[in-house]
Amino acid sequence: MFDFSKEYALENDRVRLLPLRFEHVNALSDEFIDERIWIYFTDKVKDKYSLIHYVKTALMERENEREYPFVIMDKRTSKIAGMTRIYEINKTLKTIKIGHTCLAFNYWGKGVNQFAKYLLFQFAFEHLNMLRIGFGIHGENERSKKAIINLGCQMEGVIRDYFESIHEKVRADLMLFGILLNEWQELSKKIDRSKYFNRTKLV
Repeated sequence: MFDFSKEYALENDRVRLLPLRFEHVNALSDEFIDERIWIYFTDKVKDKYSLIHYVKTALMERENEREYPFVIMDKRTSKIAGMTRIYEINKTLKTIKIGHTCLAFNYWGKGVNQFAKYLLFQFAFEHLNMLRIGFGIHGENERSKKAIINLGCQMEGVIRDYFESIHEKVRADLMLFGILLNEWQELSKKIDRSKYFNRTKLV
């Protein structure tokens, strides 16, 4: 079962997922102070001070055993391409959520998200023995909705008027997506395991 005290490291051909550390702030600051990245986030990063606050909050969530934040390292450039988290880990129901995913703008549409997500899917289903993974996406974030569907997830519902609207509407919905263990098992048969899957010892 998941252990917040462990330093989980996941790796495939394209990316390496490592636990977020405060020391990553300097590497993040160059490309992550960019309003395009944070437009659909409730906690927006506008400068280095808010980036520090964002990282400290994520680390506190791990300390309190609520969320586990990763940095996504692009192996081609040896730079941090993004951040993501797993959270709402329910040991009884065997469910988990993935979210708070952000990528530096120059990594958008480059496949980094797909490689990272498939690592986390494998981790959740094959190492943590979860039965489902859930996602919540801002209803106006068409790019993220398309990406999550392309990963094999299904839309499961809508929570109306959950967020502030980005496009001058009154409110925006929260779109719920998910993938189940049996769906992952079928999907994983079609994926090139030599490219996407974890080959790193979990420590």
